Amino acid sequence: MGTFELWNFEDLLDERGIFTNGISGERCSRESYFTVVDFDKLEEFLKENIDSYSQIEWSEIHSHFIANSYLSPINRLVACAIYRYVLKREIGTWQN
Repeated sequence: MGTFELWNFEDLLDERGIFTNGISGERCSRESYFTVVDFDKLEEFLKENIDSYSQIEWSEIHSHFIANSYLSPINRLVACAIYRYVLKREIGTWQN
């Protein structure tokens, strides 16, 4: 998976409003200060896109977010969600 495809995946996350500013509630980037993750929206996004990528591509996306976790802890949270709910196929367990 190339850089363009990874950036496209990041854009898809951003467009869904998964990341918001914890003070204003406005949409924001994962690397912004005061970013909050809407885990319900993240799970919904992963459910909708789980078959859009192969297992190898999901592994590459996961690795990308791990590698960029130094930019923001939000990237690490996304990587953990991808690992748990896509790579391990535990979709629907956030409420348990």
